Amino acid sequence: MDVPFASFFVSQFSGQTGGALYSWLDELASLDRDLYRSLTLVKHYKGDIRELELTFSLDEDVLGKLVTHELITGGRTTAVTNQNKIQYIHHMAHYRMYHQIKEQTTAFIKGFRSIINPEWLSLFSTPEVIIQEHLLIFICSAIYDWNIKIK
Repeated sequence: MDVPFASFFVSQFSGQTGGALYSWLDELASLDRDLYRSLTLVKHYKGDIRELELTFSLDEDVLGKLVTHELITGGRTTAVTNQNKIQYIHHMAHYRMYHQIKEQTTAFIKGFRSIINPEWLSLFSTPEVIIQEHLLIFICSAIYDWNIKIK
């Protein structure tokens, strides 16, 4: 069974997340569809968003312990309002897509870039890398095998 890389992951390991036009929210659905839906509901909420009692923080269960992460300095006490809800949405998406999985993504990228030159990937867009994923895996396998044989 073939399981393709999620688009957000390809964007990260191919170095395409640093541009001014990149939006973490655009690819959030490929990682966490439920959070994407929730943030979309917040974006289109018709009433006073303060009714939802959201703040610029999130709680996470880490090994049975509740840990609060502030999305901005003072986020625990900063209410989400109709005026700042777009910033809240982007901060939440960035946290989920970058900070929460940074350690795992960094380890993968380090290993991947030890086999494939990142400059080669910069020649392709995220959809092109996803389409050519089978070729990419084949190339990685061939390079890995070649490195074992010459050592």
